[in-house]
Formats: sequence, structure tokens, C-alpha cells
Amino acid sequence: MFLQINIPDLTAPVIRGPRLNFGSFPFKVQLLKPFYRFLEFYYKRSLDKWFNRIDGIILSLEGSLDHINDLTPEQAKETLLGTKDVIEDVIKLENTMALRYLFKNSAETKIKYKYLLKLLYKIEARCHRIVYRNAPVIKTDKDLIDGVRNMNARYLNNNAI
Repeated sequence: MFLQINIPDLTAPVIRGPRLNFGSFPFKVQLLKPFYRFLEFYYKRSLDKWFNRIDGIILSLEGSLDHINDLTPEQAKETLLGTKDVIEDVIKLENTMALRYLFKNSAETKIKYKYLLKLLYKIEARCHRIVYRNAPVIKTDKDLIDGVRNMNARYLNNNAI
């Protein structure tokens, strides 16, 4: 069985964000009430769809998290690069006007967003561990360690006065 975890494809619907970026309108004109109700309905429906997509993505990321350890180092490296790009995109998404409005008015949105980021960071950490597990460890020179130790001792002695 070939395991393919493609984080950018999984998270693409969340990166696009909600389709409409407006809240409530301040006017109360009788002729525009049906239009206003339709826009409000459409906005709420698009947000519900977006929330459902986030829930689905969170579930798929949780499932992917269980299978990350089965990846080869090459697959983990590809997943790591894709995950880093997705994390940057999700962080950029936080600064958009629509998400600021949602964060202000909905605690559930903020919780889901933070949990999504938490899962992405966990996936990134596990992939990083797999990729660099067999990397050689370079020992630090004794001269460098002694120099840092002496520098710290001088700093502490100067600040103790």
C-alpha cells in the first residue's frame, strides 16, 4: 500500500476562506429587506459550508497524523515542505478582514483555527523528526565550548558587581 499524505491539497479549502466578506448592512429600507435577507442567508450558508470544510480537514489531518510515522524519509521531506507552505498560508489567512471579523464574533472559529494550526505544527514536527533522524551529529569543538563557558563566566562576574 502506498501512503500519500498531501497537506496542501487537504487544506486548500480553508486557505481560500469564506466566499463573502461583509457583515450586516445598516439600512432598513422596505424594498431592500428581501434582498438583505437573501444576502444574510447566503452569507450564513457560505460560513456554514466553510466551517464544515474546516471540520473535515481537521479530521483528515488527525487521521494523517496517525500515519505520518509510516512515511519514508523522502516522502516525509516532501510532506514537510508542503506543510511549511500551508502553515505560512494559514498564518497569512489570519490577517484577512473576513477572519478578523469571524474571530471577533465567534469563539468557535478561533478555537478551530488554533486547533488546525496545532495539527499542522504536529505534522511538521513528526516529518522533521523522520527526515533528520539519520542525519549525522557533529560534535562541537572543545575550544568553542570553553570559549562560550569563559564568556558566560565573565558576563556573570561583571553583572554581579
